Amino acid sequence: MADTPFAFASLEGKRALVTGASKGIGRAIAQELALTLHQGAGAREAAVDDHELERAERVRPAVAAAQLLDLIWPILVLLGIETVRIDAAAPNPFLKLRFVHYPWTHSLLMAIVWGIGFALGYRARTGYGRGAAVVGALVVSHWVLDWITHRPDLQLAPGFAPRVGLGLWTSAAATVAVEGLLFVAGLAAYARTTRPRDRAGTWGFWGFVAFLVVAYASILAGGEPPSPQVGAASALIGWALIPWIAWFDRHREPTPLQPGQP
Repeated sequence: MADTPFAFASLEGKRALVTGASKGIGRAIAQELALTLHQGAGAREAAVDDHELERAERVRPAVAAAQLLDLIWPILVLLGIETVRIDAAAPNPFLKLRFVHYPWTHSLLMAIVWGIGFALGYRARTGYGRGAAVVGALVVSHWVLDWITHRPDLQLAPGFAPRVGLGLWTSAAATVAVEGLLFVAGLAAYARTTRPRDRAGTWGFWGFVAFLVVAYASILAGGEPPSPQVGAASALIGWALIPWIAWFDRHREPTPLQPGQP
């Protein structure tokens, strides 16, 4: 379920590449930074001209792109096309799901294929070429961060036997530290580059943050899912987060540049 070139210090005037992680706060990182990319830095960099898309039409695709692979794999697991197993003896909660066979969503080749398809669909729908390139890169970049976090269970292509993964998840402490820092950085970037238009923009956003923190804590404190199907079904909640993000984002706006600010 978690989810970059990492230039967090200042996003204004820069183009960022955001990845999704496979579970927990990693997912939030992708969402928060994708929001920042398309609303904060993106809005400032492009300004508002006749070719700029409505905010909601940029936010939803950006978040969906960063999370696309993790939105699809639960469906393929429930259909019996991909396979995960429960590892009750895993030494930490990040390893409770053992990804056995998921080349159609999490091989490098298929991540590229999904990214190209998503970008082409976005371009056909909007005519926005630069945005198409960004969302395509977001899809592919998800695989990169999964390569950092996963144990060696990622294939380079379907049918290609070698598995890769640097295994950050094998250390729960390191995972929490890295994901926690990135989560805070993403929140800070988004909060700094946007401001609420109304109460919905405030409480919708912070309610979303609270939900993510509680969900992450439940992963750390809880046991393994009772079955792979239950684990996959619970991962489908990612589909519900996209309209939630789009809703509170419609109630926020880019923070005005201060005089002399780049």
